[in-house]
Amino acid sequence: MSHINWKLYITSKLSSFSLFWLPAIISLLGSIVIGLILKRTLDKTFRLQTLVFQKDQQIAEAQKEFKAIFDNAPIGLALINQDTQKFSSTNETFRRIFGLERGIFQKAVHL
Repeated sequence: MSHINWKLYITSKLSSFSLFWLPAIISLLGSIVIGLILKRTLDKTFRLQTLVFQKDQQIAEAQKEFKAIFDNAPIGLALINQDTQKFSSTNETFRRIFGLERGIFQKAVHL
């Protein structure tokens, strides 16, 4: 038996843990943290989009109300563009008072 060539390998149990499990746990924790940050960001984005949509609806409703009041007012009303100093819109009463048609009036009158 003395002629048998024996080789003995010694390894630490800690090295197999640190080589595989420790990086895996760190990666998992990192993924969880990034996922939570991403979820929080997406939640804020969704809430902001919902708020913008609600405000758009409110603005559209206010514009409809303004148009109804403007078009049906018993007095003549006109909107003037501040940049061009031209009428951008007039109501029917205003056009009737001045005896003008809608298309012709908007092209012809400049303040």
